Amino acid sequence: TPLSDVRTETHTVTLITGDVVRYVDGPGDRDTVTVDRPDGGHGGVRVQQAGEDVYVLPDEATTLIAAGTLDRRLFNVSALVRMGYDDEGTGSVPLIATYSPARAKALPAAPRGAKKVRTLESVNGAALTADKDDARTFWSAITRHDKARSLDGGIAKLWLDGRSEALLTESVPQVGAPQAW
Repeated sequence: TPLSDVRTETHTVTLITGDVVRYVDGPGDRDTVTVDRPDGGHGGVRVQQAGEDVYVLPDEATTLIAAGTLDRRLFNVSALVRMGYDDEGTGSVPLIATYSPARAKALPAAPRGAKKVRTLESVNGAALTADKDDARTFWSAITRHDKARSLDGGIAKLWLDGRSEALLTESVPQVGAPQAW
């Protein structure tokens, strides 16, 4: 393949930790990542590739991810790009915060750097958006220290409010739709 035919796409993705990732989706498995750590960022960053997914994992988030408190998908830069959550696509990160049942009865205000979109009573939580320009402020508001296994602000778990794509390849035949058509 001539070099002029090789296509690469460069994306910028701001993580909820305030890390700014430049992700180059290269040909084949030739993706490259550079990370600018935010002021006040602690530790380093690990880049992991799992199939077509590229994760950028700041050290200060790994304990929370391992504890199941923080959704690892928040750091899957290739998936964030595919969902349109890169910086060109959106200025905020959509999140779902769940709270302990006691805290859910009187949901606290959204943490600094975020806005509450709606209450999600069925999961004792709320849909939030974290402003990418205030990502470090948000991260500081929900974390106590680097090795914490729990989030602050009454948040039990924090998830990416990701986009999903419905695939009908399995369900359509299972319900007999082709015969009905």
